[in-house]
Amino acid sequence: MTHFVADHYNSVNPTNSLRRITDEGEGYRLRNLNNFVKSVALQLFVRKDKCTVLDIACGKGGDVMKWQHLNIAQYVGIGILC
Repeated sequence: MTHFVADHYNSVNPTNSLRRITDEGEGYRLRNLNNFVKSVALQLFVRKDKCTVLDIACGKGGDVMKWQHLNIAQYVGIGILC
């Protein structure tokens, strides 16, 4: 499932230059910090193996791997493509 979500969103071209974050600069560092903080928070507060997750505004599905590492019971991601 992870690859299906990633493949779908990777096939969509960004319509706005603000959505593009390069491998350098403040945007890149901020995204990495955000991902780290989110990963730590999920590891601390999610009851593993028992959760069903409804991820509203899941975007490109970038958090799917974080949830997969927690071995949750079920994941449903909902988002719109603009």
